[in-house]
Amino acid sequence: MRVIIIVVCVFLSQVMLGQTSNIDSVEFCSKKFKVPDDCSTQSKYQVSCDGSFMFWIYMNEQMLGYLPDQFINGMTREMKDFKKEPIVIYLLGKQAKGVKLTYKVEDKLAYQLVSYGVINGQPVLVQLSLYHQEPRHNDDLPQYARKIMSLEK
Repeated sequence: MRVIIIVVCVFLSQVMLGQTSNIDSVEFCSKKFKVPDDCSTQSKYQVSCDGSFMFWIYMNEQMLGYLPDQFINGMTREMKDFKKEPIVIYLLGKQAKGVKLTYKVEDKLAYQLVSYGVINGQPVLVQLSLYHQEPRHNDDLPQYARKIMSLEK
């Protein structure tokens, strides 16, 4: 639990330090991506668009061994009724571990894709929240997210 609190604090500090309305690009594992005009960001580690939100946190190798499970378990403790299933997710074309969480928000289904692995030499955890459509194929992901994450190679 303490690790989850530390991760959240690190993420929030990244967000607070990076708060500016002039951010037009984000960086993911040493690759730079333009933020779409219809999206917003408060740091170089997140993108928010209508009906979706994506953020990522960097870790070290040791943290990669336990942090993703603690992060996912912490999320599911907050959900009353949810379904958790393992899925294959690719980050920048490299296979990573992942889970899909399905749960209800105001009587509508919502989805969380959480993936993690070592990408371009950097251990990373990525969370994509979707509120409109179940992610089954790449076309179901927001266009900005497809630059980083895919469900099929």
